[in-house]
Amino acid sequence: MTDRHGITYRMQSHSSSRTTSAPAREQAWTATVLAAAGRGRLTLDDGARASFLKPGQFALFDTLGAVVADAQSRTYWDPSSRNAARLAEVLARTPSPTATDIHHTVEVIADHDSVIGRPTTHIRVRLSYKRSHVLGPAAEIDGAIVTTIKDLWFAHVPDLPENALTPMPAAGSDSVSRVWDELRTRFREYGVTVKASTELTVNTGLASRTSTVRLEITQIQTTSVSDAQLVLPDGYTEAPAGAATQGATASDATPPTHSSSPRWFHPPTP
Repeated sequence: MTDRHGITYRMQSHSSSRTTSAPAREQAWTATVLAAAGRGRLTLDDGARASFLKPGQFALFDTLGAVVADAQSRTYWDPSSRNAARLAEVLARTPSPTATDIHHTVEVIADHDSVIGRPTTHIRVRLSYKRSHVLGPAAEIDGAIVTTIKDLWFAHVPDLPENALTPMPAAGSDSVSRVWDELRTRFREYGVTVKASTELTVNTGLASRTSTVRLEITQIQTTSVSDAQLVLPDGYTEAPAGAATQGATASDATPPTHSSSPRWFHPPTP
């Protein structure tokens, strides 16, 4: 395999969650990313722990998706498929949620912040909707008001992947996800997101829960990236359902299939 021009950058995250009846819970981590030709490889820095990745694991990503690999078990899995499967299990036990009364505003903040030494455009999005679980024509439970305040800082950075700050896919309500997809398309003219702060509040009227996530790219430099760093190593097999969080072994794994995204075994197209 060959080397190609690329970049390496570090990103850091801090998240917290609090409710009206419980103290705040916090998590912080840092990671290093190698990227070239639109594909990135993310590994947690020493001592870091995150909900989506454990020590000894790495993630490959591009704008079409991501895959997580475990070096000890030599297995891999598609996190979006795992998330969808978990969501389907939940929906099989509970009524399907719906989002109504969706409203959003977009504001350009004139603060002229600089991130990784580059001028940025600061956009603030406020989005709210009513989340309901419908039991029948006249029955409704939950009825929570969900409010998101998202601050995004964009910059034009050569070679930085479009989803450099948010490589892992997320699940959400279809109608709400469509709003975010439309906004991402609209914001492309400002460059790539290099810093983000998201505050999500769910208010049921009796209680509320607020989660905050902050992400930022802190260092970036050009480097030479080997194709071997952007693919799954030979011999890795797809982990069975449920093994991603419990720790798969080689004997648990199944041979790769067309649904296993075999493109991850091949270098990205230049």
